[in-house]
Amino acid sequence: MLKNSIVEFNKTASIDSFHTTEIDGELIFQQLYYTCLFCLNFCGLRFSIFVGINILMNTIERVNFLREFSNFPLKTFRTFL
Repeated sequence: MLKNSIVEFNKTASIDSFHTTEIDGELIFQQLYYTCLFCLNFCGLRFSIFVGINILMNTIERVNFLREFSNFPLKTFRTFL
């Protein structure tokens, strides 16, 4: 009878250990998931800013290019195009 009670105690302990391991695994997964989600959002934001800056710089270059030729007479400008 003592042997059976010890076995039951060990089963209870192993179930406790299993639940602790399962909970730890879930927490690790959640932390990994949110870390990856944050990194993806941050990288996406950086990429969006990079693209926005490139579009802005291209627009500024085009405006400056057009300003250089805005002083030309219209006839010359049409011939240039």
